Amino acid sequence: MIQISAYKLLLVSEQTILKAVSDIKDEDWMTPLVANGGDRDKDTISKISFDWVLGHYAAVEDWFLHHLNGVPYELPKTWQDTYWPDTSPGKLTPENSVGRAGVTAGFQETRQRLYSALKFDLLHLNRCVKKGFFPKKVKTRGDAWLFISAHAYWHIGELNALRDRLGYSYQGTSGIHH
Repeated sequence: MIQISAYKLLLVSEQTILKAVSDIKDEDWMTPLVANGGDRDKDTISKISFDWVLGHYAAVEDWFLHHLNGVPYELPKTWQDTYWPDTSPGKLTPENSVGRAGVTAGFQETRQRLYSALKFDLLHLNRCVKKGFFPKKVKTRGDAWLFISAHAYWHIGELNALRDRLGYSYQGTSGIHH
């Protein structure tokens, strides 16, 4: 059941994400949604753009596969530096972006690697994960798959906030019926 839920969440989120960026004009692709980074004691500003969100998904999913399965990172280290969570949205510039086509391809390729790895894990979901890489409540491979699947939805809200700020219509999600 965990495997089916994780696969469905990942697949529908991929469709939702790609739909949410499909009509974005090139001139809006790097436009940031400027927001407080959440730490009220620091003057942290996150500049989240469509480019950053797709690159972030790819970087995090590459990290996830590296730590879950011990496979090498497939994306260049620059992806981790540029698209890593919380610290990097302000670092993204048109000069260090891999570009709309590159970031979209990286997202789709990494997502395909997730699907392949999830199929392999059918009989391994109760095995423990290595400590120190995932949040404390993530104890098994099944927990890890649900964690990465939930992450897939976290940034859809940012995509829709960007869409709204730039005058595009709300996309939302579709296809999740449990």
